[in-house]
Amino acid sequence: MKELFNRLKSESLFLIATLFAALSSFISLPKFSYIDTHVLMILFNLMVVVELYKKESILDFIAISFLKKYNNQRVICAALIFLVFFFSMFLTNDVALITFVPLTIIIGKKSNFSTLKIVILETIAANLGSALTPMGSPQNIFIFSKFAPSAIEFF
Repeated sequence: MKELFNRLKSESLFLIATLFAALSSFISLPKFSYIDTHVLMILFNLMVVVELYKKESILDFIAISFLKKYNNQRVICAALIFLVFFFSMFLTNDVALITFVPLTIIIGKKSNFSTLKIVILETIAANLGSALTPMGSPQNIFIFSKFAPSAIEFF
C-alpha cells in the first residue's frame, strides 16, 4: 500500500489530469462518439509499423546508412531536425515525431551522443512545420475544412 501511495505521489500530473477529467464529466457527460476511432486506429497502426521496423532492424539499417553518409554530429542533428520539419508539413506533427524520434534515439545510441536536445528541437520543428500547411495538424485541418480559406488566406 505504501508503495502504491509513493507511486501515485510521484505521478502528480496524472492525478491532477484524472481529477479534472472526473470533474468535467459531471458538467458534460462523456460519450463514445467523442472518440475518433478511425484516427486512433491509424496512429496505432503507425506505431505498430515503427515497432516492427525496430524489431526487424530496419531502423538500425537506416540509422547506420545515415551515419555513414553524415559523419559530423551537427550535420546529423540538422538533417534530422529538417526532415521532421518538412515531413510535418505533409503528415501531421505527431506522425512525423512518431516516425523520427525512434530513429533519432537509435542514431544517438549508435553514435554515443545525447538525443534529448535533438528530440526537443525535433518537437519544435514539427510544430513549426505543421503550422504552415492545412494538413500539418488537426487544428489546421479543422480550420481549413470549417472556414475554407484560400491558400493565401491560410498562410
